[in-house]
Amino acid sequence: VSHVVVAGHTGCGGCAAALGDFDEGVIGRWLGPLKELKEANKEVLRGLAEKDNAEAMAKLAELNVLRGVDVLQQKSVVADGVKDGSLKVHGVVYDLGSGCLREIC
Repeated sequence: VSHVVVAGHTGCGGCAAALGDFDEGVIGRWLGPLKELKEANKEVLRGLAEKDNAEAMAKLAELNVLRGVDVLQQKSVVADGVKDGSLKVHGVVYDLGSGCLREIC
């Protein structure tokens, strides 16, 4: 493996549920990391949600990808591969409306 892709997408139901404070059952617990990310970025997300909730959802999806890349790169085998140049980690967001991938890191 020479490339690893961490991907998110616009229109994510998980992001919508996390922004809407969904907190029921197994899905509510599964959304915990997204809810934590929402809380850590509440000012930015609140400002976006006031204008357009879809924009806030897309931003949360982007932040989640960035966090996933960060977590992945903390693993020693990944960090070693990135350091020696044998591995590249990409963070992308797929736009459901346009079908385009946007690399964010």
